[in-house]
Amino acid sequence: MGPGSRRDTLDDNFGDHNWVKITKLARTFKEKAVDAVGARQEQVAAFLAFSRALPLEIVGRWTGAVQAWERDPCLDTSPFRQEGDGKTEAEIRRELAEEDRRLLEEEDGVALHNVSPSQLIGKAIEIEDQQ
Repeated sequence: MGPGSRRDTLDDNFGDHNWVKITKLARTFKEKAVDAVGARQEQVAAFLAFSRALPLEIVGRWTGAVQAWERDPCLDTSPFRQEGDGKTEAEIRRELAEEDRRLLEEEDGVALHNVSPSQLIGKAIEIEDQQ
């Protein structure tokens, strides 16, 4: 097999693969659409159940915010953006260590357990990060 026929063979194989892929696109899209309709029904049911568990005031406020944002997505008040920066892990660890120190002072410096509450929470965070 010379270089020209090798290229022709590869071109034929790739062309066949692309042709098969194109001819199956309609069936693939149909299957994905059917799956999406079923999944949508499950998601709507879960959403309605979740919404019924919340106070009507919160649901109304959230729905209004989402609809306003959908009318104008350029608004700075996206309901999907978290407000505030929150606390860093270092700040939380510092607060927990301060609480441990205060508890030890209240209990005359005697620890009830080998692990303090802040150490337990720290280990839990480490385990969560590993999963």
